[in-house]
Amino acid sequence: MRKAKVYVYYRWILAGWVLLILGFTLWNQVAPQFVSAWFGTRLWWMSIHVFTLGVVATSILVWAWHFSVTLLRYSDFTSQQPLWRLLLHTAGSVLSVLAFAFSFGWFLLPGFALIFVAFAWLLGAIWQALRQAAFKSQLAGVVRYYALATGAFLVGLICGLLLGLDLLGVWLVPFLWREAFLLTHIFANVVTFVGITIFVTLGTLLPTTSRTKVLAQTKDILAAAFPVALFAVIVVLSGAWFMNPWLIFVGFVILAAVLLTLAVLAVLPLRVNAHWGFAPQTLLLGTFWLVAAVLLLGWVTFPSPAWTALPLAQLRVEIALLFPVVLVGAAQILLGSLAYLLPMIIGLGPALQASYRSLDRFAEYRVFLLNLLFLGSFIAPPQPAQVLWLLGLFGLFITLLQLALVVVRQLSTADPTEPLGVAPPQHRRNLLDSNNRQL
Repeated sequence: MRKAKVYVYYRWILAGWVLLILGFTLWNQVAPQFVSAWFGTRLWWMSIHVFTLGVVATSILVWAWHFSVTLLRYSDFTSQQPLWRLLLHTAGSVLSVLAFAFSFGWFLLPGFALIFVAFAWLLGAIWQALRQAAFKSQLAGVVRYYALATGAFLVGLICGLLLGLDLLGVWLVPFLWREAFLLTHIFANVVTFVGITIFVTLGTLLPTTSRTKVLAQTKDILAAAFPVALFAVIVVLSGAWFMNPWLIFVGFVILAAVLLTLAVLAVLPLRVNAHWGFAPQTLLLGTFWLVAAVLLLGWVTFPSPAWTALPLAQLRVEIALLFPVVLVGAAQILLGSLAYLLPMIIGLGPALQASYRSLDRFAEYRVFLLNLLFLGSFIAPPQPAQVLWLLGLFGLFITLLQLALVVVRQLSTADPTEPLGVAPPQHRRNLLDSNNRQL
């Protein structure tokens, strides 16, 4: 599996986006006035979307399909379709970043078109897999949530394109439409796409990394909660589109109940004989941050009687203030997932076990210090808070660099004679299933 091109390309592409984020952050700290003058109103787009499009969406595009074929035991890992989807998305993301970095408005149309095609292709592939897979694991219901999240992302992407064209002055959007597009974009891409994908993946990945068993009730709960999640997504996106605060609140409360239920399913198995390595600790702390973000978002979406004729403009501002909390949670969950998945896809054996032992060294102290820095950045006065925030980001980068070094070392020491073929679907061991205690 280590020679599957999509994983090789993904490692390099992810490294490129991380270095771009690091460079942009340093540039903004060293010469903030120059950065503000260069980007102007485009700065907020760059600050958010280089991470969300480059790191988060790229990772979801690759791993949502990986988990889907694993849980459905469908096809194999030799198909080049995931690679082409990754290349399409990366090309589209690069064009979009260039459009905002240099105010090239017409770069945005082909950029968003490529991203849309990549995720529409993913949605079609997931739908085909759901229909054709003959051998499904007990947790195959997870894949339907991936399809729902991907569909919502396509809706949010269209709104994002229109907002981007407006920001770059290519096509001006009326003010009321702009607020509707922006709210729909936020609830579709952040709350639904990222939220559902992360929480539903945690239900299988967190027990797997901690070497515990998925709860026996998980399959039934996933099946029963899916229609509820679908209804909630329709209601909350309708409320955002029509700028109805009560629809937003009701839809989000229902969706939040589903997300929190998925979080409970992920955390409860850790009570018994859990292995507390770096990956499960990072995933668990990331889960706590995202649960806090969900609860805070429920608070700010509650309709206030004091709202004016345009209340949702203020709601949008308050939601934007929660982005750092979401960033901390999502970044840690992505880091914990990669700490387990990247060594695993290289191959099983002594090299894999050595990689996990290296990552687990002093894990408790590293994870605790990282989260303490981020927590301090939210409660300290402004100037110390900024220092703590930068130290937390630096800690994330150092941890990611350590993971990269571990992966490179494992690639160099893995046995080249190890069989790389993937077993037929009906005989394949499911690495995400409930009784996996291989490592």
